[in-house]
Amino acid sequence: MVTERRYAWLIAPLATLQLPLGIYGYDLTGWALFCWLPLINFHLVFPIIDHLVDQDVYTPPDRREDDESGFHNFVARLTVVACLLMFAIAVVYVLTHDMSWGAFIGLAFSTGSLGGQSINTAHELGHKNNALDRAFAKILLAVSAYGHFFIEHTVGHHRDVATPEDSASARYGESLYQFMPREWVGGGRCRQA
Repeated sequence: MVTERRYAWLIAPLATLQLPLGIYGYDLTGWALFCWLPLINFHLVFPIIDHLVDQDVYTPPDRREDDESGFHNFVARLTVVACLLMFAIAVVYVLTHDMSWGAFIGLAFSTGSLGGQSINTAHELGHKNNALDRAFAKILLAVSAYGHFFIEHTVGHHRDVATPEDSASARYGESLYQFMPREWVGGGRCRQA
């Protein structure tokens, strides 16, 4: 059962392909909407699909099967490469093509959203013990302008998890819009002790 479910992990690197597909659609048609589609998918379509799909209640107590196969690490590293390649494609396209302001803004927000999504992968890789995965985590976080997370998460959040001192844990009943500013400010003030 775990073996079949792990192939769903490939959604992460495949989701990055939305960026060049959006650019390609804009290049063919001139419709700025194509540059907005990755952003719309990440923040509207995918959450709706996630809500409609049955919840995966199967959480095995031991994930050794997945770890021993190396598939999880392969997918995480593939996602890093895919994200970096997609960032590069977006930057090269912007620098080499005339774009409408609507398309440029849509592509900028879509690329930024991809950067935000890549923080999840960086989080996973930042917990690994080998230097390559930790370097990949730092690179992804740097591209997302969220490099402080690498330190704040392990030094602050892991020590203070779910306490009033932990800015990275949402409070009971707290909305996303209440949590985000508190976490941004608190993450930058990570206390060392």
